[in-house]
Amino acid sequence: MKTLIYQERRKTPRFAYTGLAVLKTPEGPSVAEAQIMDLSLEGASVNVPLPLFPDQDFLLVINSDEGDIVVRGIVRYVRPGGVAGLNFTRLSEKAATRLEHLIQTLTETTMPGVGGPG
Repeated sequence: MKTLIYQERRKTPRFAYTGLAVLKTPEGPSVAEAQIMDLSLEGASVNVPLPLFPDQDFLLVINSDEGDIVVRGIVRYVRPGGVAGLNFTRLSEKAATRLEHLIQTLTETTMPGVGGPG
């Protein structure tokens, strides 16, 4: 009998995080409020009322205590109920610093969580 072991493929851990962001897509352009469910230096899992598709580009504006964190990226997966996995591909040096500070705060207060696939 074979035992299957789930192996995390992410390079950086995701942390449970509850926060709001604004998600924009180039098609339309469509704009909606997104509920962040988990977050890492390279991506996030969000719940958003927009119809998203794998490999779709997006711009996400995350509110933080230090100011907005603006990231661009690609939708990696979409699940029923509006849940999407996002991979961050471009962010400014200022946004990267703000995201690192936010993640550092999360590492001090929470345990890494298991997000969705991919």
